[in-house]
Amino acid sequence: MKPFLPILCIALALAACTPESMVSPVSPEPETIPVRTLELSSASLSLHPGDKVSLTATVVPFDATDVDLDWSSSDGAVATVSQAGEVAALSVGEAVITASCGGRKAECLVTVSLEYIPVSSVTLDRTGTDLLAGESLLLEATVSPSDATEKEVTWTSSDTEVATVENGLVTALSAGEAVITAAAGGCSATCLVKVTVPFSYGGMCMEAVSVGTISISNPNRLTIEYKVADGDWTSASSATISISAEAGEKVWFRGENETYTGGNGDDGYIPTVFSCGGGDFYLSGNLMSLICGDDYASCTGLTGEFAFFKLFDGNNHLLNHPERDIELPATGLSPSCYRNMFYGCGGLTRAPQLPARVLTEACYASMFAYCTSLKTFPEMAAEEMDYMSCTWMMMGSGIEKAPELPAMKLAESCYQFMFMECPNLRKAMPTLPATELAPKCYSGMFQRSDKLENAPELPATDLKYECYSHMFNGCNTLTKAPELPATTLAVACYQRMFGNSGLTEAPKLPAMDLEVMCYQYMFEGALHLEKAPVLPASQLEPWCYANMFHGCSSLNYVNAAFITKPSTSYTNNWLDGVADKGLFIKSPDAEWNVTGPHGVPEGWTIEQ
Repeated sequence: MKPFLPILCIALALAACTPESMVSPVSPEPETIPVRTLELSSASLSLHPGDKVSLTATVVPFDATDVDLDWSSSDGAVATVSQAGEVAALSVGEAVITASCGGRKAECLVTVSLEYIPVSSVTLDRTGTDLLAGESLLLEATVSPSDATEKEVTWTSSDTEVATVENGLVTALSAGEAVITAAAGGCSATCLVKVTVPFSYGGMCMEAVSVGTISISNPNRLTIEYKVADGDWTSASSATISISAEAGEKVWFRGENETYTGGNGDDGYIPTVFSCGGGDFYLSGNLMSLICGDDYASCTGLTGEFAFFKLFDGNNHLLNHPERDIELPATGLSPSCYRNMFYGCGGLTRAPQLPARVLTEACYASMFAYCTSLKTFPEMAAEEMDYMSCTWMMMGSGIEKAPELPAMKLAESCYQFMFMECPNLRKAMPTLPATELAPKCYSGMFQRSDKLENAPELPATDLKYECYSHMFNGCNTLTKAPELPATTLAVACYQRMFGNSGLTEAPKLPAMDLEVMCYQYMFEGALHLEKAPVLPASQLEPWCYANMFHGCSSLNYVNAAFITKPSTSYTNNWLDGVADKGLFIKSPDAEWNVTGPHGVPEGWTIEQ
């Protein structure tokens, strides 16, 4: 047995030294580490369109098995997210950004809003205004900057019993003052509104200064009621109504007629006319009693065309009452409503207030023409004109100072011949503020008012057809012209503007682009004008300078250095009748083949 033991030991030793690789392996299952929590770097974001922000996701534990993130947005129109976690804000709204991994989710609420831009100021188009009870006025508020976040305007009135306001529309209710406030974004602006109630002495009244008769031509057979002194009301509708009154007796009138004129434009207009004979009569009171009867106090609108056309036409026995005024309170007018109303009433010295802000076609046309005793005129409220609104309005009247005309919105012929041939007119208004003109808007406005001493400022730079034509023609006391800044001319825009005036110096004419007849007759007959303005335009138009300085007998200097292609079709008779000797400056490139009145005056020195 002893030999076997060594062999057994050796076998056991070899078995103990055999490597593992020589034994078949058994592979264990890989260990899974789950995601316990998932968190985002922000739970909510407030962004503006165009903003981009990156979100970071934190996974716990850090060695979790599944850490691949999936990103999504609940509303891709509001905000998107990339698979790297970058959020892009697109439009106003809300979107939920979700990150997912390992069965866990984390969310971020993204709110996208417009960028807040604060209001820097609020302004109103006027800081104060006067209104009559019953009138309305629309205020306009401007919020700056225009893209402010909170630009909605809130309107309030400090006294709603005096005036109310809604969306900028101010309505005057009773006498007093109210501050209208427009507020937005912590800023505000105010307008002080002063409200007056038109005083009234009753309806229309004619009071006899001495024994006399009121005759009413009533061809349309309207029903007119009247009463003398404290008598009863008499209703009359005959073609002629005759009313006798003793000195001091008052005659009251009322009616419910929309208009006191019949006929039409084709057959002619047939007016009702109040005349006085045998003596003078004071006129006073609210003339709306002829339209609304006893409800005249609340009657502020005229609807019938030619409502009071020629109502007192040629009545030289009509006078202003020493203490009581004529009242025409209507703020809503109809076409031609006051046309020729007081034409030729030579005894009137005071004109009534005219509160209407928006005028209609020919509403004031010839209203006070040839009222030779009318010296003053109240401020006009009109802000918006219509065709021929004030044409011939005060022509030939005794007015000494022209009232201010605040209108910025003009219309064709709106002021045409307004103060024509006013023999006592010395002072014009300081300015005519409109910068957007209309055809013939100021044509003949002061024509032949030969005592006019000043011209109003004329700021418009874009002219219209005949807008200034004949404006100061025949104003031989006017020595200084207003500045004429216009650079865009129109056909005949300055035609005869200063013809036969007293100008001693011509205004500058800066326009480079001319129009047909634009300067035709502009200074004709200006006997004291010695020097022509520089004429900077090189491209001329037919008759643009025709007769421009015709009859300017003192003119002795013309600078035509920019005119390169002279022609009699441009300069016909332009220097006819000027001084015998003078200096003419011409372009060296110009060929002035014509001499005399159509070209270079004979006897003048030429310089180039």
